[in-house]
Amino acid sequence: MNTLKDQLKLLKKHRMFYDNLTDMDVIRIEDKYQFYESFGNVFANDVSVQFLNDIKARIEGELENNVCIFVYGNKGAIKSGGMIALAQMFCPNFNIKDNLVFSNSDLKDKLANSKEGDWFIRDETIMDYGVGSKQLQSDVQMFVETLRKRKNSLIFICPSEQNIPSVDYVLYAFKGNLNLKHKQVNFGMIDPYGSKRFIGGVRIFLNWNDKIWKEYEKVKNEFLEKVVKLDTQSYNVEKDALKIMKHEDFKYCTKKKEVLLFVKEQIPHSTIQYQEDCCTKIFMLHRKMEEESG
Repeated sequence: MNTLKDQLKLLKKHRMFYDNLTDMDVIRIEDKYQFYESFGNVFANDVSVQFLNDIKARIEGELENNVCIFVYGNKGAIKSGGMIALAQMFCPNFNIKDNLVFSNSDLKDKLANSKEGDWFIRDETIMDYGVGSKQLQSDVQMFVETLRKRKNSLIFICPSEQNIPSVDYVLYAFKGNLNLKHKQVNFGMIDPYGSKRFIGGVRIFLNWNDKIWKEYEKVKNEFLEKVVKLDTQSYNVEKDALKIMKHEDFKYCTKKKEVLLFVKEQIPHSTIQYQEDCCTKIFMLHRKMEEESG
């Protein structure tokens, strides 16, 4: 279990994360984020302790009592691992089965039965939102209102950068180091109010012996197996999805609801389940095309 007390001790004991970056790490980071003049703050300002103390003050405050954190970053940056460790610090009862989900529908169900002070993680999936998705902004806003009423906190993980005005913190995961004695994930903290300015760096240490990691891998694999099963269920699903995506009017579908309605219009005589499967396949194909293009 990762506790806030243990985390603060490690932060005081160990040096900033940039001491553990290789020359290649630095080159890669500078090359990708050279257009952010403030990115140097990630290495110059270690705001880890301030970040944790600020969260503690918020959730124990009389007015807010909760936080909403948006996290994005490249595949393999150990975003989920870092955020699980963070949630454990402030929610001792946090567990994978009850507090981590891969879809908005599951999150709604969890929130409906939540207890005051609970933390939840909405993890990224292959069907997640694309860059600039207005649907994501709408979904987060909806959850934020529910969270505040129930005094629950949410960590929303997404693969790409988004402009979400309703969150308290924005973190970019860019480096995880599991070779150290004390495993750690490194984040850049970004101004949540739209300037995209990097404020500083945040380090989160992981207890890799915690059984929660095996539980997470099990749940994630089960979810991915369902996705794969859906993916291979029928050749016709992919065939219909590709046909719909090539329709001249499909480009006007910018929201998930609009895509589903368009699918229903194109294959009206199919079952509701088949239409939803086709819609899911469209999201998967679109995500794949985005990744391949860059």
